[in-house]
Amino acid sequence: MTQDRLDFVADVVLIDSDVKRLQEWTTAVEQETSNLGLCVNSNKCRVIVSGGSEGSADIYASGLPLRL
Repeated sequence: MTQDRLDFVADVVLIDSDVKRLQEWTTAVEQETSNLGLCVNSNKCRVIVSGGSEGSADIYASGLPLRL
């Protein structure tokens, strides 16, 4: 039996010390999953900030800010 479709992916973790690069990673994941017919559910995504963070820690997926 072969797997023709990928319907679900869980527990993807993106880590970076730079908010801008983290947004770039998030956007890249959205684009790649879209190519597979999947989407990022921004309601099930979270952003965790550790230590001092300068500036905004807002990360967006599907045009919506992810919850802290």
